[in-house]
Amino acid sequence: MTAEPFLRYCKKVKKLSREQFLRVRKMSSKALDVARLRNQIALVFGRQRPEKQGEYLDLDLIAMEIVDRLTRFFEDRKDAAEFVRAYWPQWLITLARAEDARGDDYIFHVGARPGRDWVSQGLVIRVGKFDEVLREIAAMPADRRPTHNFYVDLWRTAEQVRDDAKAASVDLDDRFFYSLDDPRCEAIIHEELRKHNDRIIRERKAGKPRAAKAKTLVAADVRTLIAEARGATPQ
Repeated sequence: MTAEPFLRYCKKVKKLSREQFLRVRKMSSKALDVARLRNQIALVFGRQRPEKQGEYLDLDLIAMEIVDRLTRFFEDRKDAAEFVRAYWPQWLITLARAEDARGDDYIFHVGARPGRDWVSQGLVIRVGKFDEVLREIAAMPADRRPTHNFYVDLWRTAEQVRDDAKAASVDLDDRFFYSLDDPRCEAIIHEELRKHNDRIIRERKAGKPRAAKAKTLVAADVRTLIAEARGATPQ
């Protein structure tokens, strides 16, 4: 394997202790617990809690940084966290694309029209390169085109998390997720997709209020997202 493909495939699952996670986030343990009670936490793969107690992933820091940024759009941090949990395949696939390209302008976009609640059909969610998303939105019929828009640049988000981790003496120099052409990328997304849907179904059966608005995800839609991202990524 040549050096370039090796760099594209170079990825290990980076696990963090709760203490490391809190250091990078500049949070106290109590603040994290309060935020979770208020449904203001979003971790990767649509989670609110780590899969193993006290064991976080580097991607959890990406999810929380996206919440930080999207709170400016939603205003309510609870809504921003719910959105990041609901649309984790979109931002994760776009992050992989940004890391493959090693550059910015790969965005997670959300738009809306005035007077529409975010849980309604008024939200417009797009991912991809900035100019691609801009063209898509410009081509929409005027009565559907969002008038309020916000986006998160995934490469810049990853760089911010790395900077915060470095300041907290936590090593996050590797890429955050697998390359789009690494078979593990799609395999892990679909494995976590099944867990995500199973988790929501269990919570609904248990009558948990937060599960009422939570989205189950369609595997075919996610396969399409991956295929589209692969087709658009420079080789």
